[in-house]
Amino acid sequence: MNNYFDDSEIKEFQGFKVNDYVVCVLNNRSSLTVGKEYKILEIYIINDTDFEITVTNDAGFNQEYHYSRFLLKSQFRELILNQIEKTI
Repeated sequence: MNNYFDDSEIKEFQGFKVNDYVVCVLNNRSSLTVGKEYKILEIYIINDTDFEITVTNDAGFNQEYHYSRFLLKSQFRELILNQIEKTI
């Protein structure tokens, strides 16, 4: 059992917002697909710098994952655009 703060009303933490989309960048034997978008369902704060987000994984289950597996969709777009600019 995790020792989370009472975060039932947490809607945003460190730029991650409930109902926003993130892109998976790290799979590591989980039911996630790298490059796929997932909607943030909940945010669980572990401490003042560490947290997990709940998404519906590829197996159809709502599961908590460490935030480091994901990039915000806006960050992902920026990363892709920067990579494109480097090739031009």
